[in-house]
Amino acid sequence: MAKPKVILRADGNSSVGLGHIMRLKTFSGYINDIAEITFVTKCDNELILNELKSSGIEVLQIDYNIPFQNEILYLLNLKPDCVVFDGYDFKTEYQTELRKNNIKIVSLDDDFNCHYESDIVINHAPNINPDMYSKETYTKLLLGIDYLIINPVFFKCTGKNKNENSISVNFGGADPGNLTLKYLKCIYELNIFNEINIITGAANTHIKSIENFIESNDSGNVINFYNSISQDELSDIFCRSEYSLCPSSSVTYESLASKCIVFSGISADNQINIYKGLSDLNLIVKCGDFNSLKENDFSAIVRNTILNSEFKNQLIDNIFSIFTNNQADNYKLIFRELFGSQ
Repeated sequence: MAKPKVILRADGNSSVGLGHIMRLKTFSGYINDIAEITFVTKCDNELILNELKSSGIEVLQIDYNIPFQNEILYLLNLKPDCVVFDGYDFKTEYQTELRKNNIKIVSLDDDFNCHYESDIVINHAPNINPDMYSKETYTKLLLGIDYLIINPVFFKCTGKNKNENSISVNFGGADPGNLTLKYLKCIYELNIFNEINIITGAANTHIKSIENFIESNDSGNVINFYNSISQDELSDIFCRSEYSLCPSSSVTYESLASKCIVFSGISADNQINIYKGLSDLNLIVKCGDFNSLKENDFSAIVRNTILNSEFKNQLIDNIFSIFTNNQADNYKLIFRELFGSQ
């Protein structure tokens, strides 16, 4: 029996980041043995496109300015059984056009930004109220950490081989506001950490400014700088890092699965729900809005956390109680059920 054909549809660039693309790349690993996968994107970043292709995914690029109806026709001509969306442009009208052609739809969501005609909507933010969604009666909601979408490699970390007073800093694939440099300066000037791991992504346009700071200041070789690395390499860095500084996106989930104490906050509006949910569960050190947070206030948060052993131990206990296993097998079952209903 032929595998069902699944199209993954997401975009990304240096302005909006690469989170949607990377999340779908992870998702593809959950179902690649039960589906034939094609990734359709407007992204023109060669590093990202090559990373997708190296994972064995067929990648098709479409023009950035393709008209809506032309894009629909393009997808229909690929004759998919299912389309999986991750992004904010795939709203009700888009879903309606696909449903007219009996195509199954799965939407990965962050912010309830439309009425959903999808068969499945996935939002892995904690404590989401299902009533926030406008949807059809047949739409199945998969909400919360039970439906977490991160690479299983991050769950291999046991938390036993952490380097004391080490921290990783990762503001995602693009970091348009160069928060990496802002907080690198803060962390370095604190003179607390023995190891600082700076991680940037393929769409980051501020690499030179970060390199210049490191070259001018790091005479003691405390700072390690990594750009556009693999998930395996990222997992290794998180596994040895006692602390992690990152926005409330998939990077925070990857850090928590790697048993890091996480300083987390908001760098973009779509992170609010994850931030609130993880705060309510007492899983992160709350930093608020990274864009407006003053350097002195951030430094105080870090100092107070490091000095508060009771608070740190409670965080670690909470992390170990929740981040125990990945959801790949769950998603295989969910997709088998979806395809079986065709």
